[in-house]
Amino acid sequence: MAAVSLARSQQRYTIVWDFQLETRFPGIDEDHRALDILLTALQSACTTNNKATIAEALKAYAARTAKHFEYEAQLMDTVGDPAKQDHREAHGSYLAELRRNAAQLEAAGLTPAFRQYVMVQLGDWFRAHVKSYDQGLVRQLDTFLRSGRALPGKS
Repeated sequence: MAAVSLARSQQRYTIVWDFQLETRFPGIDEDHRALDILLTALQSACTTNNKATIAEALKAYAARTAKHFEYEAQLMDTVGDPAKQDHREAHGSYLAELRRNAAQLEAAGLTPAFRQYVMVQLGDWFRAHVKSYDQGLVRQLDTFLRSGRALPGKS
């Protein structure tokens, strides 16, 4: 019961979008806002205790996250981002964690550990990632664009 109370008391539900998460790179910011909306839906689904609803919301969040990471990888390759190896590894670890937690949800249902993961850890990781790796990527993108070169279109 304490875990449920903890999760419900943490109904901050979103990454809490604010100016600190703005990279000022439109394609990345648009994706981040879309991920914020999907994370909010996932967190809201966790309050329903409906495993199927939660699994579907997690699947949607994971799919959109993977697509966003592919976009960032394309940008990193184009600009020759020196941090791309570490950045890609961070993406890979996050996706692996999403898969592990999806499997845990399937096997054990909505556990206190799963709730904690969704309600706190996903957003905390996202916020830290944007402030570090993504801000660094945007600095590389700015330099690249100032040189007069063009980026490929977003797919």
